[in-house]
Amino acid sequence: MHKLIIDSRENKNTHILKQLNLLDVNYKIDKLEIGDYQLENNPTITIDRKASMEELANNLGVGRERFKAEIMRAYENNVKFIVLLEYINLERDVLQWESKKNKDCKPFTKMNRNVMFAQMSTLSERYNVIWKYCKKSEIGRKIIELLRGEINDK
Repeated sequence: MHKLIIDSRENKNTHILKQLNLLDVNYKIDKLEIGDYQLENNPTITIDRKASMEELANNLGVGRERFKAEIMRAYENNVKFIVLLEYINLERDVLQWESKKNKDCKPFTKMNRNVMFAQMSTLSERYNVIWKYCKKSEIGRKIIELLRGEINDK
């Protein structure tokens, strides 16, 4: 397998690096213009990992402009943009999701689950964003499978 590139701005991914090492994946850390994970020999597919629903909600809310700009760069350059969500079952959990609460019992985000689902659907329809999910314990393998095209896109 060709070398995996991991974006240098990707945070809290120690569990992924451990999994990749166990899978004997050759990787390097470098700045990516689009996404968080990409194969060195194939810049036409990228994975943007989201560690939680709160992170996704933030990207669709207050961080929307930056997130959409990244999606637009992918779309304009014919790069398949896959959002890989950790910890969740996409269809079930998005529609049932409520933001975690802080110590004062206030939600971390004001994002509404129905608005979030609608925005995700719009991004898929307009810019071909692909939404995938997996367990934290399987994300290293899932990243490789997605980048190799071993998992159906839809």
